[in-house]
Amino acid sequence: MNAPFPAMAALALLLAAGALAGAILLARRIGARRRLEYALDFVERFGRLVVGIKSGEADPGLLTWLAERAPRMQALMGGRGRIEYFSPEGNYIEREFRVVTRTIEEIQDGSRSEHLFSSCQLALIKFLTHLQERSR
Repeated sequence: MNAPFPAMAALALLLAAGALAGAILLARRIGARRRLEYALDFVERFGRLVVGIKSGEADPGLLTWLAERAPRMQALMGGRGRIEYFSPEGNYIEREFRVVTRTIEEIQDGSRSEHLFSSCQLALIKFLTHLQERSR
């Protein structure tokens, strides 16, 4: 008579484990979706800033918004946010270049380097592609 109880307990544990695994998967998907939305917003605003800089009409409020959020974006990118940066002149390479935070810092310091903008945009696009693949 006691035999059905261990089997039922094992079944209940399996069902609970399955539900927990499903909840974890859902949480990961939600987290990936939120990271994707954050990154899309950041990239869109970064693009607007670069266009504004090139046209001579950069929005200082936009730069402030990006500067406040650059550390978080850099952290979200992890290793994808660190690149080997080759100087435009070709006279040095900087390894582990934190592309988002450094680009925003350079813009705040007055840099208008197309090479720097392109390096940052490329890293951001690669990261967005990664997030889009993970959120499916």
